[in-house]
Amino acid sequence: GLHGATLLLGGIMLQRIPMAMMFWCPEERVAPQKVAFSSTLLKNPVFLLFCLASIVHKFFTDPFIAHLANYAVSKGRTLEEASVILTAFYGSCCATGLFVSVGANTCVPAKHRVLTFLVAALFGVTGAILLLNSDSFEGDIVASIVGGIDFGELL
Repeated sequence: GLHGATLLLGGIMLQRIPMAMMFWCPEERVAPQKVAFSSTLLKNPVFLLFCLASIVHKFFTDPFIAHLANYAVSKGRTLEEASVILTAFYGSCCATGLFVSVGANTCVPAKHRVLTFLVAALFGVTGAILLLNSDSFEGDIVASIVGGIDFGELL
């Protein structure tokens, strides 16, 4: 059911943590190259594994978001409470996406940007665990905010 799907989602998010640890970030270049597209990155097996992991992650997380309201209703919440949970999720998702796109890309050096991927994965796993173990409406809101932080980083 929905509890098993949430547990599987947490496991799928958990695989991103060791994946982010496998990256060797390139050193920053002094002079930019004039190449529009370079295929050297596509020959790197770690990058291809990362792409596959990201595709699997998106494939399983998008339906979860679509059924988050049904999950809240199945836990005994009203439709109004379910809409508040979704609003909290998408609000934190948008705020995090804005922060990461502006803050992390301008303030964090290139060799440390993969840390945003790792930190977001930790938030995603924590959100799934909190959602499974929460018995109160307030706990569901906190879990959806924490989960939204992960999805906002991926935008």
